[in-house]
Amino acid sequence: MATTASRGDVRGRRIRAATAAPAGMLGSLAVSRRATERQAADLPGTGTAGTAHREAGGTSVTAANAGRGGTDRFARAVTEVFAPAVLAAAMAVVFASHGADSWRGRVGWGLLAVLFTAAVPYAIVGVAVRRGQLTDHHIGVREQRRAPLLLGLLSCLAGLAALAWLGAPRPLVAAVTVILVVGVVVTAVNQVWKLSVHAATAAASAQMLVVAFGRWMVPFFAVVALIAWSRVRLDAHSPAQVAVGAIAGALLTPPVFLPIA
Repeated sequence: MATTASRGDVRGRRIRAATAAPAGMLGSLAVSRRATERQAADLPGTGTAGTAHREAGGTSVTAANAGRGGTDRFARAVTEVFAPAVLAAAMAVVFASHGADSWRGRVGWGLLAVLFTAAVPYAIVGVAVRRGQLTDHHIGVREQRRAPLLLGLLSCLAGLAALAWLGAPRPLVAAVTVILVVGVVVTAVNQVWKLSVHAATAAASAQMLVVAFGRWMVPFFAVVALIAWSRVRLDAHSPAQVAVGAIAGALLTPPVFLPIA
C-alpha cells in the first residue's frame, strides 16, 4: 500500500508540474507583452503619442505640398496670361487704336497686325505640338526652338511689310518692328543659350508703353518682374536667363520704336 501511495504521489506531482508549465509560460508571455507595449508607447513614432506625431507630420507635409501646388498654379496662370503671343496681340491692338483715326481703322489694322504677329506664330507652334515635334507650346526644350521661332519671324516680317505697304499708322508699324527685332535677337541667342522669350517680350512691351504714353506706364514693369518670377518658379529658365531677356527687350525698344513712331 505504501508503494501504491508513493506511486500516486509521483503521478500527482507530474500532473501538477505539467499543468504549471503552460500557466507559467502564459504568464511570462503576458508580462513580456506588457513590457513591449510600454516601450512602444515611449517611442516618438509609436503608440498613441506616436500616431498623433505621425498624423501631425503628415498634415504638415500635406499643407506644404498644397501651398506649393497653389503657388505653381498661380505661376502657370501668369505664364499663360502673359505669353509672348498674347502680349504681341495686345501691343498690336493698343498701337492700332493709338494711331488710327476711326474705329474701323483701329479694328482693321489691329486684326491684320494680330494675324501676323500672334495668331500665325501661335498656330505654327500649336500644330508642331500636336504632331509631336515640340514638347509643349512654350517650347521648353531649347534645341526645338529654331524652326518655330524662324517661322514666327517670317510671319512677323510679312505682316510688317503688309502694314507698311498699306499705310498703317506709324505707331503700329513701330510696335511690330520692335517685336520683329526682339524676336531676331532672342532667336539668335537661343541657338546657344535659352534666353527667356517671355521676359524679353514683356520688357519690350512695357518699354513701348512707357515711351508712347509716358511715365505713368512704368508700373507695368512690375508685371515684367512677375512674369520673370513665374518662369523661374516653373523651372523653365534660370534667373540669369530671365534677367538678360528682360534687359535685352527693354534696351532694344527705344532706338527701334522712337524713329519710326
